Amino acid sequence: TCEMAAYFTHCKLQPVHQILTLRTALNMFFKLKNFRTAASFARRLLELGPRPEVAQQARKILQACEKTPTDEHQLLYDEHNPFNICGISYKPIYRGKPEEK
Repeated sequence: TCEMAAYFTHCKLQPVHQILTLRTALNMFFKLKNFRTAASFARRLLELGPRPEVAQQARKILQACEKTPTDEHQLLYDEHNPFNICGISYKPIYRGKPEEK
């Protein structure tokens, strides 16, 4: 479910909905102790200009993540490589990889 939350943050949504997906992924990855990835979600969330209380929470988590910028668990998620989601396996198909039709 953490991977799906991460993938969902890349959908083209209205900013208010994008904030929701980023908050969800941020909290899930922080609890999973994937601090490097959680920090990335926090930065993306702050760029969208959320409500002050949401921004304050994101900054707090970001500070905690920056103290230990590592991911404890290896997941199938690369935030820097554009991807599509396979409709059967729900796994990412990164750009340049073959797609099944």
